[in-house]
Amino acid sequence: MRRWIGLLGLLVVGVAGTVWWSSRNAVRLEPLDAQRFAQMSETEQVEWLIEQILARCRRTDTLSQILQKIPFLRRAPSTHRPLVSTDIDAIGMACVEYDLPHWLNRFARHVEFETTRELLAVYQAILQGRKGDWQAAEQTVQQIRTDAVKALALAHLGRLKAEAGQAEAARRDFEQAHTLLSQPVELHAQLEASAAYSLLVQHSYVGETPEAVVQMVQFFPHYLHTVLLQLPADVYRRRGDIKRLRQLLDVCPANARSVVEPRLAQALIEQGRVDEGMQQLARVGACDAKQLVAIVRALDQQGRKDDAMHLADQMYAWLEDIFTRSSPQRLITEGAYIQTPYGEVYTDVDRTRQDSVSFHLEQSRVLGLLASLYIEWGHAARTEQLVNASPYVQMENYAPFVYANLARACHELGEHAHARRYLEQALKEAQKVARSSNDLSSENWLIKVAYDYASFGDYTRALEIAQTMRPDNQSEVLSFILQEKVRTRNPFWRELVW
Repeated sequence: MRRWIGLLGLLVVGVAGTVWWSSRNAVRLEPLDAQRFAQMSETEQVEWLIEQILARCRRTDTLSQILQKIPFLRRAPSTHRPLVSTDIDAIGMACVEYDLPHWLNRFARHVEFETTRELLAVYQAILQGRKGDWQAAEQTVQQIRTDAVKALALAHLGRLKAEAGQAEAARRDFEQAHTLLSQPVELHAQLEASAAYSLLVQHSYVGETPEAVVQMVQFFPHYLHTVLLQLPADVYRRRGDIKRLRQLLDVCPANARSVVEPRLAQALIEQGRVDEGMQQLARVGACDAKQLVAIVRALDQQGRKDDAMHLADQMYAWLEDIFTRSSPQRLITEGAYIQTPYGEVYTDVDRTRQDSVSFHLEQSRVLGLLASLYIEWGHAARTEQLVNASPYVQMENYAPFVYANLARACHELGEHAHARRYLEQALKEAQKVARSSNDLSSENWLIKVAYDYASFGDYTRALEIAQTMRPDNQSEVLSFILQEKVRTRNPFWRELVW
């Protein structure tokens, strides 16, 4: 009898200890109180965001899985969802930027896959490197087995060592990262490989050699080549490095020349070599519409307002004609020939877009960019005319996207009043979509509009929108708010968005 009493006592102690451990290590699921959030300090906000993201995600450690099977300890299923890449990046960046190693450790209890666990090691190594503990950082990196993830960690360490004046040590890390990316990229690690590539292009000696950049790109899947080569082209353009842009054009594969050539024309214009840039554009003979809007803006900034407006007006007429002849049921997809002082240039929406949905979303982006130009020039009425002519504003699934694009474009120009007005309209359209459907995707537009409010720095409004959503969708908004806070604190993190 005493034996059974003793065993029962051990069982009670075990259960009590388990419950205590669970409560001590649990994250608290709290309602999204925008006003309370606004009263917190910045670090308190960051820690609260991390906690609330994790509280809405599934824990994967062994004991938590056991506890989940005990009825009176089980968490509500509606609060469970697996971690996604945006959560991982947001929390990892925040733990580094705000020096929160304890949250990085608690974060590990929600990690489901080995590659994700290795990503945590990347952030751990960055945290150690930022504190100058290079030996610990290098030991952490050596534990990573996936080549692309290890390359990302090494590229980060190389950048940190370069900033600390350790040029030779930085070069060694960059060399190792470059070697790891000089082999076929694993399918499951393409995002990490792309981020490592981005760091090498922008921060290492590799980016100074266009041939080396193109060689790295060849090891990625073919469908990523054009996207990846936009990065060095834009980096060289922003630097005004015409020589390297020409070198990149000489060595890039034929299917990617359409990315580099218009950026060379834009760079020449931005350097004040306007006629040479326009001649380059005419020689190419084709330019996707988003890039042509960027060239129009460059012309305007160089004092060639008449030329800029001449090109913009032709693009305006092209879209207006398409919209006049289209309907929500049948959207026409065709390009146009734009007249320049040196010859015709064919423009259309990004020709890599194959499916109709992607094409029309891209056309909506072009509409937003072009319309924002007229707002910048003080012609808001023309913007309204073009937007109202668009069949997209009559389509429930596109209207929020149109207004949100306009809002983002205006915000980037500093036209904040216009941006706010268009974003409020996007919110109204998104709420219509959410009300008209009860399927799992009905809140997608609301999530995207909340993203935009967060990117404008209006976290209170983003949280107010998130309050109306299901818990799994709330965590998406929380992750984006967290990312925006980190990126605002240190713009470096924007470089790693893919």
